[in-house]
Amino acid sequence: MQVEGPHATRQVQRLVARGLIEKTVDPADRRVARLALTHEGIELIDRYHAVIKGWMRDAVADWPTEDRRQVCALIVRWVDDIETYFDKLDAQPFPRLDAGAPNRKSGA
Repeated sequence: MQVEGPHATRQVQRLVARGLIEKTVDPADRRVARLALTHEGIELIDRYHAVIKGWMRDAVADWPTEDRRQVCALIVRWVDDIETYFDKLDAQPFPRLDAGAPNRKSGA
């Protein structure tokens, strides 16, 4: 994800302060911080998902039933293909030379 350490630390501190996650030290390796959603964090995510799902339902409410079915089927296919792609990518050793992304050096 290429997140800088200090930036991630600040974000974690903010989420802990808001009571959305809890941070504990791994007893096997004190250098490792374990993060877990709190009950409040889970409730917030559930409310967020409900709002987003509502927006999506509203956006296609006037679509014919068959169109909604087709788009759902295509989204499922797209997600499955993305997961397969990343599973294959995860199996490759670093550096990943052919990740399917443009070559940053050449700008291609």
